[in-house]
Amino acid sequence: MNIAACNIKVKAFTEAVKACEEVLELDPDNLRAYYRRARATALPINAGVPDLRKAIVDLDKVLELAASIPNGKYKFVEKEKARV
Repeated sequence: MNIAACNIKVKAFTEAVKACEEVLELDPDNLRAYYRRARATALPINAGVPDLRKAIVDLDKVLELAASIPNGKYKFVEKEKARV
């Protein structure tokens, strides 16, 4: 997952999405993979409405999976969803 984070940092969004998809094939409940894929999909300057919708679906999945985690550790996801 760090590969995706690094790719996002250097604005290699396509590679970040691919890295997240590889992780999700192995672990379909990986919160970080969904979150980082959402960011990599929504951050490019040329992201269109379909990309933003995909990002929102991923962020909703993170919120769904995080509902069972105590202490609101993933509250920042709601802010990201509002930004998208």
